[in-house]
Amino acid sequence: MKEEVEKRNLKANRKTTQELLGMPEGRYSSTPYDDVFRSLLQKCSKLIIPVVNELFQEHYRGDEKIDSRSDTFFKDKKGQEQKKIIADTFFRIIDARGIRGCYHLECQSTEDGSILIRMFDYDSQMALSDSQVVDGVLTVKFPKSAVLYLRSKKTTPDVLRIRIEVPEKSFEYNIPVLKVQNYELSEIFDKKLYFLIPFYLFHYEKDLKEYENNEKKREVFFKEYQKIMEKLEEARQKGDIDDFTGSYLVDMSHKVLQSLAKKYEKVRKGVASVMTGTIFETSSSRIRDAALREGREEGREEGIRALVETLTSLGVAEEKAIEITADRYKISAEKVKGIVR
Repeated sequence: MKEEVEKRNLKANRKTTQELLGMPEGRYSSTPYDDVFRSLLQKCSKLIIPVVNELFQEHYRGDEKIDSRSDTFFKDKKGQEQKKIIADTFFRIIDARGIRGCYHLECQSTEDGSILIRMFDYDSQMALSDSQVVDGVLTVKFPKSAVLYLRSKKTTPDVLRIRIEVPEKSFEYNIPVLKVQNYELSEIFDKKLYFLIPFYLFHYEKDLKEYENNEKKREVFFKEYQKIMEKLEEARQKGDIDDFTGSYLVDMSHKVLQSLAKKYEKVRKGVASVMTGTIFETSSSRIRDAALREGREEGREEGIRALVETLTSLGVAEEKAIEITADRYKISAEKVKGIVR
């Protein structure tokens, strides 16, 4: 009888874990915001250094090297095929003295109950990949891990905890949480947390429906949105970020807004209108200028494709987007079409 109860309890616990994950074991969903998160880390990796300082009270200067780790693992379950799982990012920070730290960050747009399971899953996979056996002792070193919550509420914890129990003892380790919605724009710029700028738009999410239905409030939002872009341009002019980084942050901000405002056509088109004005001078034209100065044809074409894609995603007709891009890059519309297609 006791054995049957234990079996039922074990089965119930397993079911609970699967419900927390909300999907088959070893497979986790990705959102457009995860894609922006990953893209920023790949293209503008040094922006993550101030975020690491903020999360872990580190004191990196900002000129260290970021060494991205492979963030794809395969879980080998007995009797099952290997399944691919993807973490948002693992990376090392390296200076002249060598490796200073190994880090793992996850981007979480909603609280679904699965984050603790996923953090331990990924951390343990990474720890095993770097494990060593010396004199019969297996050593596994876990990375410093943290979660960026794009949405949060009063009940969202400041720290996540994982407890590991082994025979006769147990221990816990903490996973700090950064709640993007707790940061005002002035604090982001003061602390040079430029990595958070695209996600700052979550501050406006709850008001987007009202902006869609109220022209005056919509215009106020457009002015606030343009102010963010202008402050980003000020940071570029001061040398805090380079041309490409500033341009990429603008493009990623538009991608976040496109997803947040997918139900609100007037908001999307209004932002597109703002883009065709002064903001272009702080975004896509910077990619063009930097590419021309450095002679990077590949980078120039990347900028052209990115501009057309961003415009069309915001509701601008493709022909109009090609026309605007051709004008900005001083090339023919036919050449733009060839690059895009």
